[in-house]
Amino acid sequence: LSLSLYPAVSINKAINTQEVAVKEKHARNILTLLVCAHTFWAAVNRLPLSSNAVLCWKFCHVFHKLLRDGHPNVIKDSMRNKADLTDMSRMWGHLSEGYGKLCSIYLKLLITKMEFHIKNPRFPGNLQMSNRQLEEAGENDVNNFFQLTVEMFDYLECELNLFLGVFSSLDMSRSVSVTAAGQCRLAPLIQVILDCSHLYDYTVKLLFKLHSCLPADTLQGHRDRFQEQFKKLKSLFYRSSNLQYFKRLIQIPQLPENPPNFLRASALSEHISPVVVIPAESSSPESEHVVETDDLVDTDIPVLPVHKQVALTGIFLNVIHLCAAVIGNQNFKDVVFVGEGKPEEMKLEIAWFTGRLFYDNHIFFSFLGKLLQASGLY
Repeated sequence: LSLSLYPAVSINKAINTQEVAVKEKHARNILTLLVCAHTFWAAVNRLPLSSNAVLCWKFCHVFHKLLRDGHPNVIKDSMRNKADLTDMSRMWGHLSEGYGKLCSIYLKLLITKMEFHIKNPRFPGNLQMSNRQLEEAGENDVNNFFQLTVEMFDYLECELNLFLGVFSSLDMSRSVSVTAAGQCRLAPLIQVILDCSHLYDYTVKLLFKLHSCLPADTLQGHRDRFQEQFKKLKSLFYRSSNLQYFKRLIQIPQLPENPPNFLRASALSEHISPVVVIPAESSSPESEHVVETDDLVDTDIPVLPVHKQVALTGIFLNVIHLCAAVIGNQNFKDVVFVGEGKPEEMKLEIAWFTGRLFYDNHIFFSFLGKLLQASGLY
């Protein structure tokens, strides 16, 4: 499945050198079709991320969306690229301004995000959890809750650093949020706002939990760090909500006037979890001067080697077998699949993949056409 063409085309369209926001339709196509991170990294590793800061910035944005909303395997599969991301962050960190500095900060955030979710697998990439799931994450051990709170502080600190970095790089006295260049820098902050709202909410609940178990003096450092992050996040949420760019894309919650009083247990009942709302019809605004290339022929896609054409033919036949089984009401376990993978693994991957294809008829028929051409059957 990692050889499929359609995700690679969308990846190349989403991550380019144009200083405009990543188009939502390209990001959505990537999220829809990727089962694992191998296809993503195969395409990304061919891009000159270390020599073009805008390209690297847009890679970070797409990768952040993939970590948040992509297949659960993406985080685990991407850890093998951690060293490369660390080196790239260090390299861009030598620049003191512009996209280079922002890329360094963003890469550190993405590395921290991966490490947190690998260490705490109960937390999904989008950080959405119920109160019961949050309790279970600590396994009823106060030491676990203490350490988890520290890790969330570190996580939120990286998010805030990117938030502050983007705002510091823009001339806020001008209408930067309606320019293509301004939107390119601001667009990733939607993912940051979503992350921050959950991290803030969970740290509040965990701190109340800790104060019910440990002496107040023991948690003085936690309270001090929370106070500092609360002030930054409150200011950043307020400033973001006043930018024209965000007004039709996202509803940003406002934090209370004062931080919670963790020394008063009853104050927990006064806490209101911040809720970020993204309207269903919202999408990244398109810059007028950017040439629309969706209907043009992609001339930079290399011809596939013979062995990859054979592999694609196998995938195509497997999808057809599965479709025929569904139409003929055949028992799933009796379907015969071609290829060298383990039968059960192939069935699961192809079933998931086919289901996602049929989720969007346009994607299915577009992919099917490319598959037929690549396999030499059409």
